[in-house]
Amino acid sequence: DNIIELQKQFSLTSLSNWEKGILNQADVPDSITLSTRPNYTGPLAYFYTMADLMIENLPTEEHAAEVESFKYIGLFPGKKFKPETLSEPIKVGLARAAVAGEQIIQWKQKYNGELYPSRWNNVQEGTYGADYLGRAVGAQSGLLVHDYEEAVYFSTYESYDEATGRGEFLNSSNKYVLHIDADQFLKTEDLGFWSITMYGPNYKFVDNDLDRYALSGDSDTLQYNEDGSLDIYMQSEAPTSEKQGNWLPCPKETEQLFRVSLRAYLPTSYTLTHRQQFTPPILKISD
Repeated sequence: DNIIELQKQFSLTSLSNWEKGILNQADVPDSITLSTRPNYTGPLAYFYTMADLMIENLPTEEHAAEVESFKYIGLFPGKKFKPETLSEPIKVGLARAAVAGEQIIQWKQKYNGELYPSRWNNVQEGTYGADYLGRAVGAQSGLLVHDYEEAVYFSTYESYDEATGRGEFLNSSNKYVLHIDADQFLKTEDLGFWSITMYGPNYKFVDNDLDRYALSGDSDTLQYNEDGSLDIYMQSEAPTSEKQGNWLPCPKETEQLFRVSLRAYLPTSYTLTHRQQFTPPILKISD
């Protein structure tokens, strides 16, 4: 119900109307139709869908080289997928590719971007170009990724082991702390902010009794240390009362992998050129 009430506050204005001073009205060209694609099933379902998408949105010239190679697997812009025209070995290969492709994307999710020693990945901004794997990862984990002038993203599935200098996958059965020194908070322009968000193994927010899915510089629960630093606690069970304002709940189920994202919206130029400075490690703790 809360989401529906929030949606009622949104309005959409097409750019042409905005320039005329006409608000809350979106003119949709007659050429645009909202089509419903079949819910394909079976080992080749992905390729049926891909062919449909290339009918609705023809590939642009910049992707011509890649699209040219698609003809060998029965994919042609503007045409339906017809696997009956393919040899049996090609169909078997496509079925295997659909499975392997998903596995590759899941692997890339865990190692996406430039890996820093603190085990944070500096995630690529939303200008993918011909980086199709990066684009697929971005599409699976979120609706969109901003350009770097608008936001910077760091993501990790790992804590940092100070003894070995290596990473260990974040596990809901453990307890963790992220200590941010006073000079390590991501710097942003006016109206910008930093945030830390928790995601479960399904790439979605982690359900919890507090309805708390992120902490940010705007969070009114945060308790800072006397020196201006901040400790954020990540664990399944509530910490002691004095720490609960700084608690970011992780999955309640045991042995669950989870991911943490650190973001700065409207980052300053200093943040953009000194990113590694703002990525302190997540450490496993005993209490």
